[in-house]
Formats: sequence, structure tokens, C-alpha cells
Amino acid sequence: MNRAGRVFFILFGLLLLVFAPRFAVGFYDRAEAARAAQMGEDALAAQQYARAAQRLFWEPALWEKSGLAAWRVHDSETARRALETAMQRGALSSEGREVLGRLYFDAGDWRKALDLWMPLFQRGEGDAALYERLAWIYERFLPEEEESLLAAYRLWVQKDPSNAYAQYRLGVALALREPEEALSHWMTAARLDEAYDPVVQTLRTGVNLALLQEDSSSRNLLLGRALALAEEWGQAKKAFELATLAEEENGEAWAWLGEAEQHLGEDGGDALTRAVRLSPRSPTVRSLAGLYWQRRGEYALAEMNFRKAADLEPQNPAWAAALAEVYALEGNLPEALETYQRAISLSPDSPLYWRLLAAFCANYRVYLQETGLPAAQKALTLSNQDALSWDTLGEIYFSLNQPKEAEDAFLHALESNPNLSSAYLHLGRLYLNLGDRAAAKENLLRAYETARDTGIAEEAKRLLNLYFPQKDGNE
Repeated sequence: MNRAGRVFFILFGLLLLVFAPRFAVGFYDRAEAARAAQMGEDALAAQQYARAAQRLFWEPALWEKSGLAAWRVHDSETARRALETAMQRGALSSEGREVLGRLYFDAGDWRKALDLWMPLFQRGEGDAALYERLAWIYERFLPEEEESLLAAYRLWVQKDPSNAYAQYRLGVALALREPEEALSHWMTAARLDEAYDPVVQTLRTGVNLALLQEDSSSRNLLLGRALALAEEWGQAKKAFELATLAEEENGEAWAWLGEAEQHLGEDGGDALTRAVRLSPRSPTVRSLAGLYWQRRGEYALAEMNFRKAADLEPQNPAWAAALAEVYALEGNLPEALETYQRAISLSPDSPLYWRLLAAFCANYRVYLQETGLPAAQKALTLSNQDALSWDTLGEIYFSLNQPKEAEDAFLHALESNPNLSSAYLHLGRLYLNLGDRAAAKENLLRAYETARDTGIAEEAKRLLNLYFPQKDGNE
């Protein structure tokens, strides 16, 4: 052996002496990590896989194993660091991609999550939860990517066909392009969960009426109105835009477009101005214009538009009720009372107008005993004791300082509809008055949870922050 060969073997031997113990410990850590994982000791497995990965540098997949074990014990920070190391070293599997993406998603970084999930999305891999999150991202942040949104919903339903919510959302995504297929998914949702039945019946009626229309503008207007009634304002806006594109002189379509824009945080004024110019004698246009000005506190303009709607359709109780609300907001309570009573006279068998009269009395604490209480009781009788009527009766009793009767009414409302956020809010306020802080907090939290992104949620949040500040556990 020549001199160079002898030097090589000497150096190799020295390196082996230095690193062999390190490698041996690495093999031991890897075996112990596998044993811990098999025994369900994931926290220990995460630590040992990480130690093994540091020593056995040629096995970067050990970083992923460490990250997945940490994720299983909800150690998000350790899981993220380990999985990011695996990704940097090209050793991230489909499962690792899904989990790391979920960690980014839960931390609010949806763009990073989407980047990681796209290869899985394109191959249709992953579970139903992955596609639920993808649909959420596309619907809220990338609504213009309609094909991707629809594909995410389709895969969600494919992965979990018994999920009523997934079926319902797929129907919403299909509503404007394939209304009949959308209806099929809505009916499936109602069959899987009867709680969807009321909104599905509303959508079903709207779709059936829309399909009878020969022109595109009328068809999309009716589809949009059905979606609006279901509080699906994003899709409703698209429908109204299609209606105006098909017929630029369709004043009602422009008015509904303005209404949809307001629900989506836009102004909507330009569309409503155009609607009034195109269709000044449309009661619908006038009423939507009235709502626009009412929301901005321009009560004189609101009153003028509601009056025009009432003049155009004097037998329609809805316009009288809308006018009564404006009178109340202006402080003209006697005129509001008289106008609510006129709405009732136009439709005496409708519980809605009796309920509106009772709510007016409760909100302004006027005419409670002689008018509000009988009106609430009449609404309850006519509505077959529905949840909203019980809730309104509870508000009357609350205003009359009859807490036991108010509590009973609110509980009856929740018995009829366990998701009625207004009843939770009213119960929370009642328990605050009675000094029962635990019950108050519980009901205010339920009000907030069941009424996301609504005025009820805002009021529940205000009361929670006022009476139960963050040090008491509220965010």
C-alpha cells in the first residue's frame, strides 16, 4: 500500500472513531422513537425522532416523523419547526404537507397553507377536512377563482357525502351555473339534517320560479332574491350583476344589486340611484332605497321612499311596517304606533305584524301593558307558538320587569329553536339584571357563537367585554 493509501485509511479510521458513537446513538434514538410512537407516547417520540434526525443526517424523513408526532400531541410550534426542516430537505410526504398546511392555516397564514395544499388538491388527495379548509379559503379570499372553489366543494362532498353543510355549500356554489344540480344538493342537505329544511324550501321555491323565466335577466333576478333570502349575499350579488348585464334597464335588478353590495360592506348607493332613475314607480325599488337611507340615518329620505312605496301599493302591509319603523327612529312614537296598527289591519292573520308591534313597544318601552303584551300574545297564537314569537313575548315581560315570565318565554324560544341567537342574547341580559353572572356569560357566549357577523353578535361581544373583560377569559 502506498503512502497516500495509508494516510486515507488512517484518516478514515479517525473519522470513524469520532462519528461512530454519534451514529450509534442516532440508531438507538430512532429505534426508541419508533417504540414510543407504537406505544402512543407521541411527545417522547417527537423528541427522539428529532435527536435521531440530527445524528442520522442522511435520513431527513425523521424530521417529518418528529413533526407528525408533535402534532398529534398538539405541540404546534415543535411540529411546525420539524416539518419545515423536512420540507427544506425535500422529505415532506403528502401527510406532512397536509399537516404543515393545517398549522399555517390555524395560525392565520392561509397563503402558505394553500401553497402546500395545492399539489394534494390537484391530485384529489387528503381528507374531507382539507377540502373544507380549501373551500373556506377560496370563498373568503379568492372568490374570483370560481372553478377552484367549486372543485373544493365537490371533493369535500365526495370525501364526506353525509355532511349536510358540505352538500348545502356545494349547492350554493352551483346555484348560478347549474341551479337544478344545486337544488339536488340542497335537498340532500335537508334530508341529512332537518335544520336545513326551511332555507332549502326558500331556495327551492326561488329556483323553481327562476327556471320558469324565459329571459336571463328575470331568471337571475329571481335566483338572486332566493339567495338573498338565504343570506347568501356573495352569490346573490353575482346573480344581480348577471341580471343587469342581461338587461341594463332592469331597475329592480339594480336595486337588489345595491342591497347586496351593502350586505357585503360596500356602499350600494350608485346602484340604487340608478334603480330609482330607471324604475321610480317600482315599490320594490322604493323600499330598497328607503332601507339604504334608513341605514345611513337619513330618515327624511327613508320616509319619502317608503311613503312612495306605500302609495304605489296601499294594501301591502310591509310598506306600512317599514314606514312605522322610520317614524319610531325619528322619535314620532304615536305615529309609529298608528302605522304599525295600520299594517296589522291590512294583514290581521299574519303573526309578523303583531310581532313587529310588540317588538316596537318593547324596544321603546311604550304602550307595554295595553298594546305590547296583547300583541305579543296574539303573535304567539297566530304563529303556532314559534321561537321568534316566544322571544318577543319574553322581551315584553322583561320590559314590564317580570323576570320569571321573561325567562320562561326565552327558554320556550330556545326549546323551539336551539340556535336562536336573539333569545340567548336576551337571556344573557336578563341574567345580568338578576346578578347571575355565570348564566349571563354562558348565554352571551352562545349568542355570539350562533350569530357570527351580525348585530346580535356585536351586542353580545359588547356585553361580554363590559361585564367579563379579557382577564376573565374572553377574547
